Amino acid sequence: MEIKQISDTAMLKMKDARQLLYRMVTEGFLAMNEVQRGTERQPNRSIFLWYVNEDQLVKRVGVQCLHTLVALYRAERKLWEDDTDVIRAIDATALSEDAPPLNDE
Repeated sequence: MEIKQISDTAMLKMKDARQLLYRMVTEGFLAMNEVQRGTERQPNRSIFLWYVNEDQLVKRVGVQCLHTLVALYRAERKLWEDDTDVIRAIDATALSEDAPPLNDE
């Protein structure tokens, strides 16, 4: 597809569509083909067609999912470690003889 078609279909401004497409190319989600209009190689007279390489896309999405799972696992683990410290502090305070009562009655 051409950038104009993508922009119209996605209801994006051309500038926003172009930025998004280039970002997707650099991150490996899309690929781009340059089709020359004439015999000379002039980028301003070329058409750039965007396409999806399905095998590459599946691998890229899989890798991104694994990175996300690792990040979530690390965040959960950190929360558990932080909570363990809080629970120990509460237990230590509750067990000490000098601690004030937990309720205000």
